[in-house]
Amino acid sequence: MKLNLDPCKAEQAGPRVVGYFVPSERQYFYDAYSNEILEVTPLEAAFLRLLVNGEPTGALIQSLAPKWPEVPRIAEEFADFRRRRSEQNVLQPMSPSPVEVFGDPRDIRSLEHQLENHLQTLILEVTAECSYRCKYCIFGGGYEHQRPHSGAWMSPETVRKALDFFLPRTGCIKEPLGLSFYGGEPLLAIDLIERVVSIIERRLDRSRFALHMTTNGLALNKERIRSFLAEKDVSLTVSLDGPQATHDAWRVLPKGEPTHALVQRGLQSLLDEHPDYYARNVRFNAVVTNPRKIDEVVDYFSANEFFLKSTKSLRLSPLESKGLPNDATAGESSPQLERDGPSLRERFIASRSREGAGDDALEDLFLTDLVRIAQRRTGPAPTALRPQGYCVPGARKLFVSTEGSLGMCEKVNSAVPIGTLDGGFDIDRIASILRELTRLWRPDCKLCYAQRFCGVCPAHVWVNGPRPVPKLFDDACQGTLARFAANLRTYVSLCERSPRYAKYLQEEVVLT
Repeated sequence: MKLNLDPCKAEQAGPRVVGYFVPSERQYFYDAYSNEILEVTPLEAAFLRLLVNGEPTGALIQSLAPKWPEVPRIAEEFADFRRRRSEQNVLQPMSPSPVEVFGDPRDIRSLEHQLENHLQTLILEVTAECSYRCKYCIFGGGYEHQRPHSGAWMSPETVRKALDFFLPRTGCIKEPLGLSFYGGEPLLAIDLIERVVSIIERRLDRSRFALHMTTNGLALNKERIRSFLAEKDVSLTVSLDGPQATHDAWRVLPKGEPTHALVQRGLQSLLDEHPDYYARNVRFNAVVTNPRKIDEVVDYFSANEFFLKSTKSLRLSPLESKGLPNDATAGESSPQLERDGPSLRERFIASRSREGAGDDALEDLFLTDLVRIAQRRTGPAPTALRPQGYCVPGARKLFVSTEGSLGMCEKVNSAVPIGTLDGGFDIDRIASILRELTRLWRPDCKLCYAQRFCGVCPAHVWVNGPRPVPKLFDDACQGTLARFAANLRTYVSLCERSPRYAKYLQEEVVLT
């Protein structure tokens, strides 16, 4: 039922209705102009199939007549449909629009203000050393423009400089600031982490900051580390790729030894000793090395005590296969996850349709995207096309490498430097990044049905090198389209089959 809505392949140029037919028990159309999801009659759907290719001629409208013999005056019905569209200000034609490329004086002033007053999270690369040698690790030497494994450690002096640089630039942030520890394996640097936390506790009230960390889980076997995490209430993401065979095929020690049992043992100790902390703070990340076995990964977490007694938060990350050994049985990327995940979506919808039933591992996979749709703002689309959905490099997340260079976030780290602790932000470089990013948008992006949900950011197009890669932008674009279409189908199915849960998404969930 999905139309070919690629603006480059439209049957004719000019203004047209932009949207997406949502396959469902009834007939719905997502209208990009108004951001509304509209239930339409079969005849209205037939009219829309003409309108998505531009204003139809009288002959085209009349060509519908043989298919609708019960409608004696098809042209009058179409005119009435046009009148109702205008009165309700929906389904209005849209045209290609010039892209507002970043770089005018207001943009630069806003950028400078953001970087001087709105920093939110400081990410410290406390060490580049790691206790694992995961076969897919981006620091394993197979990824261009990424550092290899090394023994680099952040010095106490660099820590001091990083805090002195970050804290004065957070004045306009009301919510708690974020302090995140990154590696390598950050818990190898527990002495330095304890020192950092001690410093910031002297400088800020504890309610003013939150601590975050992602770990491979090996260090959880040490009582000192478990006690520190619980005492300081650290939000902890543990990397665990699912069942033992799946996990151990990729996540290994330097000599190739398996790690799954070691992680489970550490998690069990943390759960036994600090159950309240565990329930509040422990979440999981799994790299999906084979999208065709994604159900097995979700099943593992859904039945696993270590997950069920945690925050029940699970993130599935697609595997970046570029740079992996030729014999790696890797999947493709996030679009592949979307194509091979319909059974997960159906399981999720079914579980939410049954009173009192649910699958927390599945809910966490879809919740954020569904809430964005459920709580979307409706109204006419702006005339100009201004790229959105990306963050200001260094503002929402500021990455500081072991030697003190600044990066836009942990996904890009210092592969794309945006300054140094000693020299400050390189405003020209950051402006150039945003200018080059927004130039990747095209005027016909205005004819994309996912334009209000586009989340392409610098990390998508700079992740493999110092310059943006247009193909990466196109790949991210296709992933956005596939994901948005799948989320629309899921949301509409929930509205039909589980109205109470749909209302919960619309009114009760608060995203943080």
